[in-house]
Amino acid sequence: MPDMKEITVQKLMVPISQPYTEGHICTAAEAKALNQTRSENIGNNLRTAFKAARDGAGNYSDEAKAKLYALVQKRDAEYVFNLASVGGGKRETDPVQKEALSLARTQLSILIKNKGKTVKQVTEEKGKPWVDEQVAAIAASEKVQKAARQRIKERDTGVEALDIDI
Repeated sequence: MPDMKEITVQKLMVPISQPYTEGHICTAAEAKALNQTRSENIGNNLRTAFKAARDGAGNYSDEAKAKLYALVQKRDAEYVFNLASVGGGKRETDPVQKEALSLARTQLSILIKNKGKTVKQVTEEKGKPWVDEQVAAIAASEKVQKAARQRIKERDTGVEALDIDI
């Protein structure tokens, strides 16, 4: 039986299967979706470099194009999906997941401070993808998911108790 995850749809939490695991053989459609996400992630990661390479009229010189092509080739060769890159950088809209990520960032920050470092130092040492992957892993833990669901439930219950004429 596949792993399950609870998502919130219109304030109702519903279970949804998570059928993909490490080693899963992809169908043609799954491979196409993964390749599309990978391409979008690489493009999004390089967007600032492309913008900076334009001249005042918004064009690329031949030299700028050559540098950008080389940069894309380098990123393409090095790119690996990690937990932080999955989803293409989309903003999380599920309230439980947003709360879980907030809790995870707080917990990681406390852990880093307890080790005598700052989040900035660790980000510079290990890279933002590593930090994002740690946050994603903490957020996915059952303990944090349970705490996030509880916080959302408490928040929503408090709102229902208010009698405000809007």
